Amino acid sequence: MQSKKINSMPCSKMWTDINLNVFEKSIRTCCFRWTGETSKKEIDNLGGDAFLSLPIIKQAKKTFLTTNSFPKGCEKCEANWDCRSKVYYNKWKFDSFDEEKLNALESKDLISTIEIFPGNICNLSCLYCNEDHSSKWASIKGKGKFIDEKWEQSMLSVLSSYLKKRWSKPDSPPIEFKFGGGEPFLNKSFDLFLDRILEINSDSKYAPDDCTIFVISNLSFDTKLLNKFIHRVTKYSSFKWVICGSIDAIGKPAENIRNGLDFNQFVKNLEFLATNKQIKLELLPTLSILSLPEAPKFFNWVFSFIEKNQISKNRFWVNAHQVTHPYPMHISALPKSYISYMEETIKMLEGTFLSNLINFYENIIDNIGVDRTVKRIYELEKFYIEMGALQKKDYFKLFPVLNKVLNLSL
Repeated sequence: MQSKKINSMPCSKMWTDINLNVFEKSIRTCCFRWTGETSKKEIDNLGGDAFLSLPIIKQAKKTFLTTNSFPKGCEKCEANWDCRSKVYYNKWKFDSFDEEKLNALESKDLISTIEIFPGNICNLSCLYCNEDHSSKWASIKGKGKFIDEKWEQSMLSVLSSYLKKRWSKPDSPPIEFKFGGGEPFLNKSFDLFLDRILEINSDSKYAPDDCTIFVISNLSFDTKLLNKFIHRVTKYSSFKWVICGSIDAIGKPAENIRNGLDFNQFVKNLEFLATNKQIKLELLPTLSILSLPEAPKFFNWVFSFIEKNQISKNRFWVNAHQVTHPYPMHISALPKSYISYMEETIKMLEGTFLSNLINFYENIIDNIGVDRTVKRIYELEKFYIEMGALQKKDYFKLFPVLNKVLNLSL
């Protein structure tokens, strides 16, 4: 199949992002882009130049620039390129590029975000996750896989060399370091990578003093695990510190989507972090067929939480994310009547500091009920039966919405 043309508009993530996945042993430009394990020999030979000079990265950029088409590994985005809601992460999506601007991109270091996935250790088995990102799922499925420590050291060495070289020159722009998982606070590699970044920044003559540490966490663990993090926040006060609590809903619905989650512990940890004014808090509610009906309750809780803990608006934000995989969790199978939950959510957001989210939920409305075929509903039912067997839960009892979805007359 011929690749779709992209109107001379390369994806920003190919230039601005680097993704390091310790568990999968890969260095790539985007967490959506999978091209297999990265050669340890290649990254050892390239050292700090690997982020810009790995052949697979250079070839991908060349494909964008010279053939105006998608390179290998970008199939997910290629399939959805025309849907604005699914390419929100492309910062250049509204830009136009003439030949001169495209040629200038070829050798530029524009890296502004380095994503680090330190391992798959996780205490949850969320319905839309898998064994590559959750050790609990690996245990349930009887699949064991461990961190390759030699490869981990190579990756750490590459990152260190890159930062030392970049921060040896004046006027280096800041970097946002984003940690995902697994659950970062349960992975030893999290401490390893975070401390190395902070130490190099502290020791480098021209390191910018406004880099960001951004950690996505399920916040469902003993609060004591946050003490070491708070110590770092205090010691390295020039950094911007952000903790993003990943959640779907509140109470029992949240716990049934994210198996193993203790919602009360999540709130306790969020309240603990709120007491430190150097930390900015974010929430990342994941929207799926199960959580969509809970959205109004979720935002009601958000506004109450902010008021109760007296958090200033410039220290708190809510993002939004839609589940696209596994497809049985996608909101397109919901009956059209569920649009009312999005309309109620939008009404709650109007005139608030979160009004920027309205566009996201308006796009969601356009996708509700667009795929309610017999085949789709059959696959959906099969998925929740299989998940129920693995998790020892009856999702059709826990989530009445699923019974409405199965009724094709609605």
